[in-house]
Parts: sequence; C-alpha cells; structure tokens
Amino acid sequence: MEYENYYEAALDLIKESTEELEGRMSLNKEKLEILDDVCTAVENLLQILECKNLDMSVNETTGTFALEVVCDEIIVQTRTDREFFELISIADTFKFSKIDDDSIRISFNIDNMWE
Repeated sequence: MEYENYYEAALDLIKESTEELEGRMSLNKEKLEILDDVCTAVENLLQILECKNLDMSVNETTGTFALEVVCDEIIVQTRTDREFFELISIADTFKFSKIDDDSIRISFNIDNMWE
C-alpha cells in the first residue's frame, strides 16, 4: 500500500483500532511513544530497498501493531545494515515470512500496543 506519511497512517490505524478494542484492551501510551521512531526507521529502510509495498496491521488478540515490508529480497550489507539494525533494535520483535516463490514479508512489531 502507498502511504505519504507512515507515522500519520499508523496513528490513524491505531486510533481506529483503539476504538474497536474499547472495553477489551486499552492503548499503551509508552508503546505509542516509540511509534514515530519505528515509522522513521521503516521509511529509511524502504528508501534503500526495492520493496513491493508496506502494510500495517493490528493483531487484536495479542495487541501487537505491525509494519510489514514486502520485497523480493533483502541483503544486509554495508549500505543497508545500519538502517536494518537500527530498525530491529527499536521494534520489539521482527519476523520474516515467505509470501510466494518471489517475495518475503518482514514484520516489524510493536508488541503490547494494547493491553
């Protein structure tokens, strides 16, 4: 998906999800504080990688917010290692998954965004 401003798009999804989760879970303000840093780091990484898209998702069961990058490959080397390692140090968890024969998804998660 195309986003002009990752942080603003993430805030919109978080606001929408917070309303849907009302009464079951509440927004963790401490986790919300790292959102801007994670979005900026994802944006920096995407400038280097040739990615198919970026998506955002919410797992309502675990309260996890994820920024998901889809690309053909990622080779962590001199020009990408700083951005990639900065991002995984900010995100709580990250996960690689195969989408099809030609694509992988990298999910950068903020765990317990809702508790």
